[in-house]
This record gives sequence, C-alpha cells and structure tokens, in this order.
Amino acid sequence: MAVHRMDSCSLASCAATAPRAAYPFPPGETDPAIARYHSSDARAQTRWRVRCAEQGRGRVTMNRTDATMPLSMRGTADDMRRTEEAVLQARNENSRSAEPTTLGFGPAFPPRRAGEVSPLIEASNAYPEMERMVIGARRTAHLAFRIFDPATKTRSSEARSRGLFDWGDVLLDAAERGVNVRVLLADFEPVLAHDLHRVGWRNGRRLLDRATRLSPDCPGSIDLLIALHEGELGVAVRTALWLAVRARLAKLIRTDPEAVTSPGIKYSLLDGRPRFMPPARLWPATHHQKMLVVDGEHAVIGGIDVDERRYDDPDHSRPADQTWHDVSLRVDGDVARDADRHFIGIWNREVTRYGGGGDLVTGLHLPPGHDHQKVPQLIPGGRPDAVPVDPDLSNGDAQIRLVRTGSVIRRGSMAISPQPMVTEIEAAFVDAIRGARRLIYIENQFFRLRRIADEIGRRAIAEPDLEIIVVLPMAPDMVAFEGKTGPEMRFGEWLQVKALRHLLKLARGQVGLFSMVGQSRADPSLDGRARAFGSGIVYPHSKVLIVDDVRAIVGSANINGRSFRMDTEAALVWSGDQRIRAFRDELFAGHLGDAYRPDEPKPLKMWSDVALANLDLEPEERNGFVVPYKLGAASRFARFQRFIPEVYL
Repeated sequence: MAVHRMDSCSLASCAATAPRAAYPFPPGETDPAIARYHSSDARAQTRWRVRCAEQGRGRVTMNRTDATMPLSMRGTADDMRRTEEAVLQARNENSRSAEPTTLGFGPAFPPRRAGEVSPLIEASNAYPEMERMVIGARRTAHLAFRIFDPATKTRSSEARSRGLFDWGDVLLDAAERGVNVRVLLADFEPVLAHDLHRVGWRNGRRLLDRATRLSPDCPGSIDLLIALHEGELGVAVRTALWLAVRARLAKLIRTDPEAVTSPGIKYSLLDGRPRFMPPARLWPATHHQKMLVVDGEHAVIGGIDVDERRYDDPDHSRPADQTWHDVSLRVDGDVARDADRHFIGIWNREVTRYGGGGDLVTGLHLPPGHDHQKVPQLIPGGRPDAVPVDPDLSNGDAQIRLVRTGSVIRRGSMAISPQPMVTEIEAAFVDAIRGARRLIYIENQFFRLRRIADEIGRRAIAEPDLEIIVVLPMAPDMVAFEGKTGPEMRFGEWLQVKALRHLLKLARGQVGLFSMVGQSRADPSLDGRARAFGSGIVYPHSKVLIVDDVRAIVGSANINGRSFRMDTEAALVWSGDQRIRAFRDELFAGHLGDAYRPDEPKPLKMWSDVALANLDLEPEERNGFVVPYKLGAASRFARFQRFIPEVYL
C-alpha cells in the first residue's frame, strides 16, 4: 500500500535521532530491475534474479523464470558490480532510441477542450457522484487512492435503492454486471508508518474478502494491487538509521503483539525479534493520487480519499476531529481518457515491478511482505507513447489538462529520496502564479515551500494590485487530533512558518492568511491546537489554486516537497473557462456564509473583515467558518531539524 507523508514523518524522526556513525552493511541493489529475497533462516541467504529486456520504449522489467545467482548475505563486490553493470547496460541500450525523460510515465498530456467540468465540494457531493459513476459503468472502473475503505457507507439514493450499502457492495455489483474493477491502493512504510500500513492492508483484505463472493462465472472482475512506491533509501542511509529504526521496531512489537503478523514487519524479524543485520529497507515516498475513472470516459480527480473519516458536508457540524473540507473535479471526454491512460501506465508499471501475471508472489519481488497478495494481470494495450492532440483547440478555448508528479528509485547507497521524473504540477503552479494580476486564491493542507512563497511574493511586487488569500488548517491533523509532537511534526511546521513569513515579507499588505473553525462551542475534551477562538477547528484538506478566475488547479498535491517532487500525484489545470468564477463563488460562499458579496472588488478586505468580526461573535452567530490563521501558535510549535530532508515534509 502507499504512504501519505509516509508517516515519513516517522522516517524523518529517525533521521533526526539516528547515530551518525555508519556500520558495515551487506551489498544491496536498489534498481527496480533487480529483485532480492532475504531468507529468514540462520544462513540468511540472498538470492538475486535479474532479467533485463526491452519492452515498449526501453523499460527494464523483471521476470521470475531466469537465472539465479546465490550469494551469501555479504556477497562479493565483484558479483554485485557485475550485476549492476548488466542492468545499467541493458537500460542504456534499451533507451538509446527512446525519447528522454519520464522512464515509464509517458509523455506529458496536452490541453484538452473543457467539456463537462463539475466541482465537487465536500465528500457529501463527491461520494454520491462517484457512486453513481460506478453504478453506471459498462466496461471498466479504475480506482487509485491513498486510502480506500470498502466499508465506507454509500450516500446516494441510486446506490441505496439497489441495496448497495457500502463501497464494497458498489464494486461487487459492478463486477457482477460485467465491469472490470481495478483498485490501486497505496502501501505505507511497514515499520515507521505501521498504523497506516496496517490500515491499508486491512482495507485491502476487506475488499478481497468481499470479492470472494463473486461466482466463478461472473462476467466481470475485481483486481487489487497494494503498492509501495519504488523509491527506497540507499543501503548506507538505511544502515546509519538502523539503530533508531530497530528501536522503533522493538517497541512496536512489544506494545502491539499483532504487529508481527503484518506483511512488511515479518521481513525485519528473526525468531520473532528485530534482527541485527541487514538493516530494514525503508520507503519514504508514496502513491498519493486520488482518482476514479469509469469506462475511460468519466473521471473524478482531486484531494479526497474514500473512508468515513473524510466524509463531511458544507455545515461542518461534526466533532472537530471528524471535520473535513475537500474539493475534487468531475470531468468527461478527452481529459478523462488521459486520466485513464495515466492509471494504466501506473498500474502496468507496478504490476511489472511486482512480477505480475496472476501468480502468487513468493518473496522474490519488491517489496518484502507482499507475498500476501496475488499480483493481477497487466491491462492489455498499455498506454500509447503518443497522446493524440485536438488540432482544432486554440488558446482562446476553455481548456483542461491532466498534470502529474512522478519519481523513480534513485540509485546509490546514499540515496535519501527518489529521483523526480515528472514535475508537471509544480510547473503548472509556477506558470499560473507568474501570470497573476488580480487574485491568487489558495486552499491547501500545507504551505511548506519557500520557492512557491517566493514566486507569489515576487509577483505581488510586480503587480501592486494583486491580492493573495491563503486558507490552511490551524494545525496538521496528526498534531491537532493525535497529539503528535515529534521532530518531524515540528520541522514541518517550521518549514511552513518560514515560507509564510517570507511571503508576508515580500507581499506586505497584499496577503491574508486564514483558517476555519466550527460554528459551535468547542467540546471540553478538545485541547491544544484542535481548538481555536472558542470552537473546534474545521480541517481543510483541499488542494486548490485559483488565479484571476481564469485558471484553476485542483488535485492531490500539497504545497510541499513530497507532492511537488517525490510522491505520485495527479491534478487538473482548468483554464479560460467562465465557469471558474462560479467555482470560486461557491467556495467563497461556503467559507464566508451570508457575508459573501460576489461583486466585492477587493475580496481580501472582505475576507479580513469577516474573519476579524467572527472573533467577536459567539460561534453560533458567526458568518461562515473563516478566522485568522494563528501563525504565532505555529511558530511556537515549530523547530528546525538538521537531519530531516525537506522533501519528506
């Protein structure tokens, strides 16, 4: 399964506390073309299986029916060097005739004509629409989520009238009607993000248990792949972190005896205890995208996953730790076909890496522990290298385009993060900001990139009439609701405080920072940053940028290093469409309530007036949910951490 911030927060915490001295380590290859299996017997043999072959535009793939080279746990430098050279030579030879860049991600998608584009604000609108889409599917339903719980209740009348009471029922019904359902779930780092790892596998098993109800002659199918991102740390880095990671693992199995049964944990144990060597392998990146594509014709792309925690409605009247504000876009036509091509590309890439074809994984394929799932088949046809372009599309037309973030494993023993290969979302943000003249509106879970703050600030200097409105959570959810205060949490807040202060310095009076609170008094049990100004907070998780009402970006990417350079992300760039103004109006009306004036020429002043006025009102009397963002509270919590890579947060 995939990771969110990989609880990479936890990995970052180990990086901050690990001893600096490195220990001798066994040789290890990190290229995805080489699969390793560590046996758990006393001799701890390592078996290497390598097959380099051309596929399409020069990809290197693995196969299970090839020569095996047994090595001792320490191996020999010559053996490892020869193996590495064989893989790299094959990769180089295969790629000579290919166009450079994206290593399996395929070429960038072109702008498409914006047909039906429907903003879905809050899960109360997104979930029913996604249910209706799957119920109406005829051929395929492709789902890619960080979190997908099949026990999530259905909300649409269409689902309920068919006797479909949760998402497991919806997918089963689709398969029984002849639809091929494919679900790509993110796995999480097994040791350092164990809670997320366990939840992900629990959700996957729930879905597989439901799939066993399908009859043998069922015309459709349900395929599931729980995938860790390939970008693992280099062996020298893992060795340097191993004492801290080993201590974390020992505490985990001591406090949670069931942890030893988790797929990724058993790999790091010897006789039920954390082994001394080799160090556990660690995966800091994740598949963070959230998308549903039906029949290659209809898609929902945005920031929301599918589970009960993320369900909320525009009233945000639930307890603070159950509030959730999120935004997605439903699209049809060519851009939905591009989303399907993107899904197929990621699916086939991961199935190939896992040695797919329907056979049970035996431990020979990355990552360890995934012998608990059956690898599904490739999607026939794959995605074409050449993406068709609409020859009649002109710059004046309303357009929409799929953009992505993607990375691959970085070779070398000192690798601390994957190699960025596709940074289209970051480029789209920068391009939109550089064209701004009147208004930049941002909703995001994080704002941790100084370079984005710098771009906005420089644009504000160049355009004195430009106004910037930024909506953020009062605190990260794990800080506000789970009480986490580790170095990774504090460093993440430090990055955000640094970026926001830089923005305020450059933009001076042109920027406003806001957050959201509920319209009722805080529960007495709430403490710390889960409450503000007498109310429980409302948690914005959306990832939205709107510029001058002529361009909008909606997707899964936070404004941080992970989403712009490391994790797998998907977003839509919507431009030149009069409906973007209506989209902004809907967001503003939801946040400001009756105080929103659509004809207000200076929206920043309106936001500031409403936010400050709400401070003097009883929670039940407030207009909307907007209050000032408490930068001071974030500053007091924030701490710089020398040994945590910024890209993790």
